[in-house]
Amino acid sequence: MFSVVLGALVRKGDVIQRRGGRSLELPTTTAAIAPTSNGKAAASVSYGSERELYEPIFTVVKDKWAVERGYDRFVCEPSHSKGSAPTGGKFTRPDVTLVGVKAYVHLPGRYFEVVTFEVKAAYDVNVLGVLEALAHREAAHKSYALYHVASDAFDDTENSDRIESLAEKHGIGLILAADPADLSTWEFRVEAKRNEPDPERLDAFIGGLREKANRDEILKWNKV
Repeated sequence: MFSVVLGALVRKGDVIQRRGGRSLELPTTTAAIAPTSNGKAAASVSYGSERELYEPIFTVVKDKWAVERGYDRFVCEPSHSKGSAPTGGKFTRPDVTLVGVKAYVHLPGRYFEVVTFEVKAAYDVNVLGVLEALAHREAAHKSYALYHVASDAFDDTENSDRIESLAEKHGIGLILAADPADLSTWEFRVEAKRNEPDPERLDAFIGGLREKANRDEILKWNKV
């Protein structure tokens, strides 16, 4: 699915593939869009770069979001970097990953889920966040694109409709986070749809988690 969408966007000139297809960028005529300067703040807290967003978002997902979503057991880790370990390319590496299980009242057994988050800074509000989340969805049950931008500022950008439409079309969750460290400021503009990834891709993705303790914890779930 991701390759079909990407191919269409490349043919239209909306995005450019570089370095053997392992990276994406916008054409210079459609540079990344920053929120408009009409008095509406992009976010309640300022961060200098995308990398500075990873830790607060990881903490919120681990300490609050996972609990609110009802996971009985879960592990969570920043997955944007795996050191010297092979990652399979940029598109296979979400910024934050959660793996969990949950039980339902009227359904037998437990449901296993891998959830990924692709993070974009306020100066990077464009379709690439959704496209990268779509690539992650090949090995995950749910994928989100999270933009560090307040809802009203997002709506003022010229790409907001395209981003939201693409997310809805392909089942990608769209989160607008005014303050990445405060879940109450996160707006889930589009909820992620559950996807059933190929088991081999899913197993390989879990085996590639950075933290051995997390991999060991997941193995314990299979023995319960």
